[in-house]
Amino acid sequence: MDSYLQRAERAGKWWGEKARKKGRIHNWLDHPTLQRFHINQLISANPDIDWLTYSFQNFIKEERERGLILGCGDGGLERHAAALGICREYDAIDISAEALAIAKAKAAESSLKNVNYRQGDLNLTTLEREKYDVVFSSMTLHHVENLKHLLGEVNNSLKSQGIFFVSEYVGPSRFQWTERQLTIMNDLLAILPERYRRRGGRFREDLKEKIARPSLEFLEEKDPSEAPCSSEIIPLIEDLFRIIKRIDYGGTILYYLLEDIVDNFDPEKEEDATVLRLLSYFERSIITQGIIPSDFTYIVAGKKSKALSPLPTPNS
Repeated sequence: MDSYLQRAERAGKWWGEKARKKGRIHNWLDHPTLQRFHINQLISANPDIDWLTYSFQNFIKEERERGLILGCGDGGLERHAAALGICREYDAIDISAEALAIAKAKAAESSLKNVNYRQGDLNLTTLEREKYDVVFSSMTLHHVENLKHLLGEVNNSLKSQGIFFVSEYVGPSRFQWTERQLTIMNDLLAILPERYRRRGGRFREDLKEKIARPSLEFLEEKDPSEAPCSSEIIPLIEDLFRIIKRIDYGGTILYYLLEDIVDNFDPEKEEDATVLRLLSYFERSIITQGIIPSDFTYIVAGKKSKALSPLPTPNS
């Protein structure tokens, strides 16, 4: 088996490539219709208010001194946070040198000068004590294996009134979907017309025919950081932090049902947008009825009263 450092290097290269090729919508989280009428609607009750704006308006309210972004990727979160005026200064960490180079270039294009970027593996990262007013993690925690270490570091890094904001996949680890999830996803996929099932664009011939659990070997080869401990995120946050607010926003069916085909749904076409909103309504209904859980959640958490001691890091 590869060493930890080899696996971390492979993950860094994968996320660098993702940042470089970012453009086509392939993930449900990026589709404008689902952002507005599903995710935003569930979190803020307003299609035009995203989770970061909602966080600022309801829990931060005025400019803070310093913020931290975990797993910043190409820098979208800190650019958005800077536009909102959330903090005077930001630190941003990512494992990928290539993604960081893209983030720095985009920050320069936006004349953004108050972000300090550094490369780091969040499984090993240590953070300065009581340094941050706010810490943000957007779709980052499920890529961390040494979660208890990282969350302990985050807790210690927050000032006494600091706030930790999380928007995250918290479903089955390594995407090992339940039988019920797979059945529902495949039943819905079979109902969709062919024009919606074309992988990589509506003019491609490759049709998405069936959804299956990804093999562990495939994930290890593609991205070893993919959801190793995602099912442990909520229990650990509940143990290490004081939960101020939690809003689940589904994704249990929408995520993998729409993976690689979501860009076939044109947000400007009423028919396409309506199909997505119907799928969204169906998912919300069966989650509300307790048939399936929510695989994505938004959490606002406060610092524990007693600081945590450093925790062991994985062997290299």
